[in-house]
Amino acid sequence: PSAIIIGVKKSGTYALLRYLSINKEIKPALKINNCNLNEIHYFDQDENYKKGFEWYKKQMPIICDTNRNYRIVEKTPGYFRSNKAIERIFQFNKNIKLILIVRNPVKRLKSELTHCDSRQKKLNLTRKCSNINEYFENRKLTQICWSYLCSLNMLR
Repeated sequence: PSAIIIGVKKSGTYALLRYLSINKEIKPALKINNCNLNEIHYFDQDENYKKGFEWYKKQMPIICDTNRNYRIVEKTPGYFRSNKAIERIFQFNKNIKLILIVRNPVKRLKSELTHCDSRQKKLNLTRKCSNINEYFENRKLTQICWSYLCSLNMLR
């Protein structure tokens, strides 16, 4: 790939990949594996990394028209949280473009909880994900956001 989209969960990485792929010269790398249609996890998961570079290349789109200059873009947000992945990407290609997407932590949390509730409903599970109002009422949100920023190594 000539670029990799990284970022945090529920920050719009998939939407960005789809928007970019509207351009006919940009081809998304889409791995079809179980229900995962868009995250390859080659650089951050040892299991995939051990499969080698040939396996990774097979995850890329097949380009039949070699006369055009296509740009392949991979999207795996998890690379953002992995020091190992960043080192491996750098070893793979020092000039690769990393597109980082972050989001307001409060809005991101609300989006994740909404997504979680939606998945629970689809799976007919009765357990409800944490309610965003509980975080505000119990004043846990500040603590969560602080922990979130620390987990990104932004406050150390």
